[in-house]
Amino acid sequence: MVMKKRSLLWDWTSTANIPSAMENIDFNGYLSSCSNWNAWAPPELKDRLPFRPMVRGIQQITDPNEWNMISNNNHSIIHYFNEPERASISPEEAVNIWMEKIVPLRKEQGKEIIGPGCASDPAGEAWLDVFMARVEKMNEAPDYLSLHYYGPNGAAAIQYIQKM
Repeated sequence: MVMKKRSLLWDWTSTANIPSAMENIDFNGYLSSCSNWNAWAPPELKDRLPFRPMVRGIQQITDPNEWNMISNNNHSIIHYFNEPERASISPEEAVNIWMEKIVPLRKEQGKEIIGPGCASDPAGEAWLDVFMARVEKMNEAPDYLSLHYYGPNGAAAIQYIQKM
């Protein structure tokens, strides 16, 4: 049995500089989805994997074109905020946007939501603690947790994942 839990991360620079490289990817192997820190799917993906758009920051909420790509599509899972603590987005502001824009996608369209991906440092952990406490209090926690781990120590990475 092949476990498919790996996501292809395909940055916009790959689309800009090496789009033909996607033809070398085994789409029948371990990959289950594709993300790129953006609202748009890479055209060279050609629907060979489910795409997971990202509300990377405030721009994806306020720009009508970006928000339309996130909110009006057939993508079943959406990422919410990439390192918001480093983008000067407060947990309180993120909760307000979560309730106003993101939760309706789940309730009205059946989307699953991946929570904010904060950095694995004290600031990221503190930010996420505040955000999660507030959304859990409203019974609107994310469907999945996004984790970033920065460091060369494999044992420390495992410990961080287990802690979170």
